[in-house]
Amino acid sequence: MSRGLCGGPPRRAADAEELARLTGLDLETAAGVLDDCDGDLAAAAEAYGQYENQERQREAIAALRPDRPASVCFERVHGRQLWERVASRAECERARDSGRAAMRQACDSDGVDGRIFPPHVPEARQFLGDGGFALFGELRERVGERVRAEYGEDLAPVASLLSWISAGGEGGGGGGGGVDGGSTVSKRAKHRSFDPTRDALSAEEGEWDGTYAPHVDQANVPGYDVSARLYLSAAGVDFTGGLDAFNDADADRLLEPKLGRLLAFPSGFENLHQVRPVVSGERFMLSIWFQRQRDDGDGDAPK
Repeated sequence: MSRGLCGGPPRRAADAEELARLTGLDLETAAGVLDDCDGDLAAAAEAYGQYENQERQREAIAALRPDRPASVCFERVHGRQLWERVASRAECERARDSGRAAMRQACDSDGVDGRIFPPHVPEARQFLGDGGFALFGELRERVGERVRAEYGEDLAPVASLLSWISAGGEGGGGGGGGVDGGSTVSKRAKHRSFDPTRDALSAEEGEWDGTYAPHVDQANVPGYDVSARLYLSAAGVDFTGGLDAFNDADADRLLEPKLGRLLAFPSGFENLHQVRPVVSGERFMLSIWFQRQRDDGDGDAPK
């Protein structure tokens, strides 16, 4: 743990002592972490915090009992909220078309199973076109209005990603093994809960990562407070499989993506979640993350 977090030269003993006080590390380990982070105390504290969150996430996944029930349902637990028809069918179609065209030109890979694209950054305009860029801006504002009304007016969007997952197509691999690998979205379909002993999602033993892995948003970005998902395609119509699942301690609660449906939830450890494998078709979703505007000490909140 004392190597490989950030990289860099050693730091004076006083900062190592402060890092040890902040994190509970012993002095020698704190000095090593500080060394790895180029002597930057704030960066070292943040790196160690993220490391702790990743460890906590792994523990939460490993603790999931394989005999938990699973069902397609939505319950307003752990702060989860759902809205329908936040975007129209025409808007969803336009968003998919412009997003697909953009990602064919320039996108990041989401492992081997999908493509992701940040539609909010200024550089996205050249790939989405003026109309597509404006549409994603409108959708982001519409989602923000509902999120702020539900969770607090001090929330501001800090990141967004458009994801495209397709079964064996341009968006990625999809389908294959793993939980619910062959299911449809029928209420009569048999679903099972994620089983950490069966559903290994990476080549590295004991790890779960990639597009379909259970995860906690705050374990990836500690500053996230609320997560939102706007579905741009519909399960059972545009794709099969691909349900969202909340991996709760007592059960897996699955949700069907529908055109224009918006899901929001607190980004913390109460909402371990995943996307189930896409079996056929194409799944499009716009994810937006919100952060509370915290006072920076000068009376101004960060934008």
